[in-house]
Amino acid sequence: MKRASTMDLKQFFWEYRTHLDKRKLGEGSTYDVYKCEFDSGIIGAVKRAKEFLPMASDNDASEMELETMNTMLTEMGVLNHLPLKEHPNLIQLLGYGWEYLDFGFCPFIVLEFADLGTLDQFLISRSDKLLAADKLEICIDILSGLEALHSCDITHGDIKLENILVTSNETNPKGFTVKIADFSHCVVDSDRDEDKWILGTTMFAAPEVRDTIPSYFPLEQRKSCDIFSFGLTAWDCLKNGGGYFESHWIGNKKGVEAKPAYIKSLPKDGILNLGLDFIDSLNDMSVSESEIARGILSQSVRDDWKERSTAPSIIEVAASKKWSVIRRTLF
Repeated sequence: MKRASTMDLKQFFWEYRTHLDKRKLGEGSTYDVYKCEFDSGIIGAVKRAKEFLPMASDNDASEMELETMNTMLTEMGVLNHLPLKEHPNLIQLLGYGWEYLDFGFCPFIVLEFADLGTLDQFLISRSDKLLAADKLEICIDILSGLEALHSCDITHGDIKLENILVTSNETNPKGFTVKIADFSHCVVDSDRDEDKWILGTTMFAAPEVRDTIPSYFPLEQRKSCDIFSFGLTAWDCLKNGGGYFESHWIGNKKGVEAKPAYIKSLPKDGILNLGLDFIDSLNDMSVSESEIARGILSQSVRDDWKERSTAPSIIEVAASKKWSVIRRTLF
């Protein structure tokens, strides 16, 4: 963790163990996440490596152990980057630390605690309380976070509801704020080819990623892959977190490949057309709100990456519609 020590961050040591809530908030392939209250009164989410790492040089570490360290260091670097560290729609990094035992150490980072959970959980729990305007605001907030990342030539690589967190916010008229989180798949633009691979989640991946996972693309195309994932996430959001994919599309077909195979079988922009049909089926939207929703999908869920808009462009188009309910807090 020598690289971590060069960052201007709070270090958490042994104190976290006394207050660790053993119930997991979430997990990934190399880490678990727990709620934790510290002696200082800080409540955070501890993202902790699943395995202890050897007390030795990188040459003695396994590929998985090196991946764990690099993932944590990348996330720390992104969230500690000056233009991003206080962005309202990105989860905040509070600090880092490690647990030592005789046979190794376990690194962890401490993130802002999202008391309202993941966005899919939030939407499902409040499906009868959120207006269409509220959900459209959420989509624009997600775009704002993406715009900040992309302006720093950073791509997230796995945008979906489960990777967006919700915090209470008394100063926000909505009473909450959505924040992009989980940067385990993010790519920081660099000269090293191996840093530019995209993994992500198949059902939210752009067609070019879905066909060849993991995939290598230049910076601007990686940004467009985030935009495609955002479009499906927006669709999912407007559907109250229920998942954009309709089970009846595949009938009685089973297996993990059935859904991706169906999407791949569609004609060009077939998934977009299904999304637009969904928007047209909603009866809780005004005409202007429906136009905004259609615009978001039309500018993002495109099979050809060159036909996708950028985050600032989509935000600008949404602002130009001047729909009164959303303007009062967004613009």
